[in-house]
Amino acid sequence: MNYIKKHPWTWVLIGSLMLWLATFFMPDKTANDSINNLPWKSQVLPNGHHKALGLTTHESTLKEAMHQYGREVDVKMFMDASGRMDIEAFFDAIRIAGLGAKLIIRLDVPEKHKQAIFDRGLEIMKQETGNWTIELTPADRNELMDYPINLMTLIPKTDLDGDIINNRFGVPDSKTPDPTNPALIHWRYIDRQMNIIVDPKAKEIIEYY
Repeated sequence: MNYIKKHPWTWVLIGSLMLWLATFFMPDKTANDSINNLPWKSQVLPNGHHKALGLTTHESTLKEAMHQYGREVDVKMFMDASGRMDIEAFFDAIRIAGLGAKLIIRLDVPEKHKQAIFDRGLEIMKQETGNWTIELTPADRNELMDYPINLMTLIPKTDLDGDIINNRFGVPDSKTPDPTNPALIHWRYIDRQMNIIVDPKAKEIIEYY
């Protein structure tokens, strides 16, 4: 005791050691969450919202998605030939339990707000498809952080063949060719509110709605 009185910094060392030991033996919640967020572990909640990838449609916001997957995100507005407008956020490189992927989130924005954001757009660029891309103002980008998600699209970097999909996601309710490109096959899971687009020449696309 006399030694500790003469050397008060000893308490600091003891406290640091105890904190390190507590952290070392504490369960790794991040790792557990990451495993639970794997693409095939999604679930539809009683209220009809879809919990997938650690996020929940119509509840989780873009800000929460950024907290989970990083701040490297590109937010853009798109308008098709019919005038329909959508606002999407792109995470080009995320990892879920070691699985690399791209994540695209569509935001649930009221139509009148979309029109106002469109009117304030900094630049409008026409794509080869005939659709338009609208560059958003910094103020609108910031405001969109608090809007909820209504659709999530995951594009794994690893190819998913039919056997992998059946083993991980289960047998789909139906398999139908895409109306615009018959080479693409939609594996639909109706009760799970999920659609997997199987592409023989590119990466598969998993949609959660």
